[in-house]
Amino acid sequence: MIGVPNLQVLIVEDQLLIAMDLERMLSGFGITSVISTATVAQALVALASQRFDLAILDLKLEDGTSAAVAEELKLLDVPFVFATGFTDVGMIAPNMENIPVVSKPYDEAQLLATLVAIMQHRRPLEPV
Repeated sequence: MIGVPNLQVLIVEDQLLIAMDLERMLSGFGITSVISTATVAQALVALASQRFDLAILDLKLEDGTSAAVAEELKLLDVPFVFATGFTDVGMIAPNMENIPVVSKPYDEAQLLATLVAIMQHRRPLEPV
C-alpha cells in the first residue's frame, strides 16, 4: 500500500480496459485520485490544469509515443514510469533511459514496488 494522502496520479493509456484495470490496481494500493487520459493532447491539458504526484505512461499510444508527456513531467518534476507490452524499449529517448519501465500486462507487486521506489525521493511514505 502507498499511504500518501491525496496522491494525484495521471494515467496515459489508450486502451480503455487496460486503463480501467490499472485504476483498479491503484485503488487497491490506496490511490483513489486518478485521472486517465488516452492521448498525448489530453494528458498535456490535464498537466496544464492540475498538479500530479506521479504518472504512469503507456510508451506507445495510438497517436504516437508518450515522449511529449514525459518531457513535460520532467519539467514539472513529477516522477513517472513508462509502461509497455513490447520487449523492445528502443523508442525511449536517451535522456529518458533512467526512467523505470513496467511491463504489461501489469504485475501488481512489480507495479507497487516501482511506484514506491519513485515516490520515496519525493516525500516519506507512511504504511496504511
